[in-house]
Amino acid sequence: MKILFIGGTGNISGDCAERLQSKGHEIHILSRGRSTVPAGMTAVIADRKDPAGMRRALQGSRAEIVINFLGYELSDIRLDFELFHESVRQYIFISSATVYLKPPPFLPITEATPKGNPFWDYAQKKLAC
Repeated sequence: MKILFIGGTGNISGDCAERLQSKGHEIHILSRGRSTVPAGMTAVIADRKDPAGMRRALQGSRAEIVINFLGYELSDIRLDFELFHESVRQYIFISSATVYLKPPPFLPITEATPKGNPFWDYAQKKLAC
């Protein structure tokens, strides 16, 4: 499968991209081009904050799956919806455990844990996404 990573050169995203590549998937990584894309993967150069640049960079790209590691603002996710809602089989948004209620009402934190972290703007933005 052709998989597009929005962000794919970080610690977690890079490991995920390598794992999927090792399983035979075709990996494309959208980034600003400041990091080297591993051998065998295709670099797609665009700034996440430049909608016109993303449209140009992705023109003709037909990923079956999009995995977004760089959604921090609701505007990022709205753009993704515009770009991908009619063309991909699956869209995966990577959030963060910071979106869960702090302090947690029980441990371990699971997907059943209530959401709502009033202490960190990053967490509130991820939750909005």
